[in-house]
Amino acid sequence: MDDINTKLQQLSELNQTIAHEIFVNADYDGVNYGPNDLLDQRNTIIDDLSRYGKLEVISLDQGRIQVKLGGKLVVDANGGSCSNESIRIGLDGTTLSWGDGTAANLGAGAIRGFEDMLTGSNSLNVGIPYYERKLDEFAQTMANVFNSMVHEDDPDKPGPFKTLIQGDFNGKVSAGSIRISDLWTKDSSYIIRKKNPDGDLDNEDILAMKAALEKDFEFGDGSDKFTGTFSE
Repeated sequence: MDDINTKLQQLSELNQTIAHEIFVNADYDGVNYGPNDLLDQRNTIIDDLSRYGKLEVISLDQGRIQVKLGGKLVVDANGGSCSNESIRIGLDGTTLSWGDGTAANLGAGAIRGFEDMLTGSNSLNVGIPYYERKLDEFAQTMANVFNSMVHEDDPDKPGPFKTLIQGDFNGKVSAGSIRISDLWTKDSSYIIRKKNPDGDLDNEDILAMKAALEKDFEFGDGSDKFTGTFSE
């Protein structure tokens, strides 16, 4: 935002300087000769500013210009005065507004891309929130699968199963909280059923867990759910 505001201020100052130079250098034949160095400097600033959004430049008298950014008049010259707007970012870190409080919609450009990256939450507008949600869905699916594999006792019964993966204190599993369960961490033999004819040599559940890494599972829900393996 600082770079945009600096460039808008520079354009406003150049409006005044260029108009003054043209006035004092007017030839007797009535022809105004422009200060080329200042005009080149202004063109460079305009080119740089155009990266941030949809830019429109309107030529005025005495070499001055108006500039619109995202449809908003941000640099103006009226009579003997020159002015410029400024842009600011909200407390949420994503909302943009002009100095007069109106929302800043810059159109396609670097700022729009940055904003989409921060706020995009679906497959049509992919951003950090979207990937965070997908990672959370991945973690929750992994917990659901592996927490339904090793029986507490008899594998012929529907349950209960041992908790191999856990999340935060309220039981929710996310990409930020997923971890090996405390019970498994404290006892490496936790994944082996106590009442097992083959005793500690039985590796049926362990092989099943390994195989689960290559099986297809459904991740998430809604229109952007997908099917794949944990190892993909």
